[in-house]
Amino acid sequence: MSFLQPQIVETAYWAIETPMGTEFIPADVADFDGDPWDESAEAARPEFVDVFRDYLESDDIQSAERVDGFLWRLSAPGYLDCTDWSPAASVTEAIRDMLGMYGDGFDLEDYQSVASNLDGWDAFWQGYLLGLAFTGRQEGTPDAPYEEPIFSNPGSDIAEVVDTDELESNLSDEDRLELYGDALAFFLDALPMLGTEYERAGSDFHLTRNGHGAGFWDGDWPEHGDKLTELSKPYSLCELTLGPNGYYLTH
Repeated sequence: MSFLQPQIVETAYWAIETPMGTEFIPADVADFDGDPWDESAEAARPEFVDVFRDYLESDDIQSAERVDGFLWRLSAPGYLDCTDWSPAASVTEAIRDMLGMYGDGFDLEDYQSVASNLDGWDAFWQGYLLGLAFTGRQEGTPDAPYEEPIFSNPGSDIAEVVDTDELESNLSDEDRLELYGDALAFFLDALPMLGTEYERAGSDFHLTRNGHGAGFWDGDWPEHGDKLTELSKPYSLCELTLGPNGYYLTH
């Protein structure tokens, strides 16, 4: 995991305006009873400033508001190193903002940490790995150029013959990071349309992005199938291959 690790909290916090801009302080760090920026409570403002001045870049407070929502930052456990808190209206918004600003520097564990905040993610990821396994092929050889399926005769439920934990553990960190990044980016965009069909959606994302004969477009998603198909198509081909040295991704 990176030195600065992602952190997302659902909390009450203070949004405080100073000449340095708006700063965000979780209420469990510093809090105040009442609203000193209400005209009737103006006399309480010096006391408010005393409570918060150690947490702000400037104690010239121009306004303050207590808000319920989400805050996110990158923080180094056991150290003082951290980014400033940033606000978000939801977990998905927090993750989008975090990935937009810092995602290029994330490693696999950072992605896993971020995704763990999302309801339905584990089932979606499980479904994605099952879809990857279902279409996976063995590497061809000069003597046997036809690429046979990795998992023979999986039938209608490939979960009966595939251990996704074992499959994932046998992929390189580089391949896992690529899969995680693609799957998480799609999941964030598609989440409002998935209902509770997370595992099926994970498999259908794999099938659709790779142009197989099934996926979001085949009728099982009558309300959002077209939009989910459209969201899948910008992702490039990505298939599982089994070679002499183990699993790897082909594009």
